[in-house]
Amino acid sequence: IVTSQSTQLIKLDISRSHITDIGLHYLKRLKYLKTCNLSFTRITDDSFEIIGELSHLRNINISMCRLITDRGMGILVTKNPHLTHLSMEFTNIGQLAVIYMANHLKNPMYINMDYTSYAEFINVSSLKQKCKVVTYKRI
Repeated sequence: IVTSQSTQLIKLDISRSHITDIGLHYLKRLKYLKTCNLSFTRITDDSFEIIGELSHLRNINISMCRLITDRGMGILVTKNPHLTHLSMEFTNIGQLAVIYMANHLKNPMYINMDYTSYAEFINVSSLKQKCKVVTYKRI
């Protein structure tokens, strides 16, 4: 209902909702969406096939989306290299996701990887060279 009634939305917060990968197909209607908060949802890597097509999207929060892996991050940043702000606290991403971000993001500004499952093993030096702020606190 929201996506059909408000196609001009630029910011959407559907955190803590019961949205699924299938439900995200409706986001395609939001041609001007710049910020999307999907934290605490049960989306999977497959959701980034849809989210990656949102060409105006610059800021995404997928914190506590425990089903997201390096593969999903690869899809997201390959399809949408213009993302500038990514927050992915407590996800299951690792070094491969960092490599994808460093290689594909054009102008990253803020990347939050605090408390990711593999934070103690991640080398973010290549990402820090491109990005203004990279956080990766360890558990």
